[in-house]
Amino acid sequence: MRLLKFNFRWVHVLIVMLVQCATVLAQNEFPPKAKWDTAYINKMLLACDSLRFTDVNRAEKIALKCLKEAQQLSYKQGVAASYITCAEIEFNSMKFNKAIFFYKKALPLSVQFAPKYLFKIYPNLASAYNQLVMYDSAIYYCNKALVYEKKHPSSKIKVAIYSLLIQMYAMQNNYKNIDNLAILAIDEYNKDNKDSNFPMLFTAIGAFYTQTNTNKALYYYNKAIHISLLLND
Repeated sequence: MRLLKFNFRWVHVLIVMLVQCATVLAQNEFPPKAKWDTAYINKMLLACDSLRFTDVNRAEKIALKCLKEAQQLSYKQGVAASYITCAEIEFNSMKFNKAIFFYKKALPLSVQFAPKYLFKIYPNLASAYNQLVMYDSAIYYCNKALVYEKKHPSSKIKVAIYSLLIQMYAMQNNYKNIDNLAILAIDEYNKDNKDSNFPMLFTAIGAFYTQTNTNKALYYYNKAIHISLLLND
């Protein structure tokens, strides 16, 4: 019984804290006497991650404020993170040109001061260009992401990039590159078959082959089904 009371107490405290945070962010002002140091900038950018889905204007205002404060502090990583947050807000609003502008602002800072952000920037630039039907630029940033991935292996990122590339090559009817990607995808699966994105990737490959090669389409569809069953086992 004590354990139940203890857990309930901390759940209550957490709910109160979340409500207080939401109340502050919902107001058209920043918390009084806020000290804009690096920790506070990071905290406010984290708040933007959820706020951008519910109040775009407020999220944008906070992100731009974080950008200004990070610049004044010469907090380079914070500047890059603020640019990325601005880009994500614009991307979610389907303002892809603006998203590209902010991602490109973040890019040189990330290369120099926060390389971990490149896993976000390269794929998201590719996605933004893909939305604008600018396939050459999208493919360029997909390839940049794959080059970076070689230095910092991530099956999840690689599978996501393969999926995006397949979409674009399919729009261009680029059969040769899709054949090559399909082979790479199988190799990647054989190395790491735990990634939950593999079924989606093989389904995308199967969908492409539906128009050109029924046997290949069935092979990749069955592959997707087989992996899904294994993952859910």
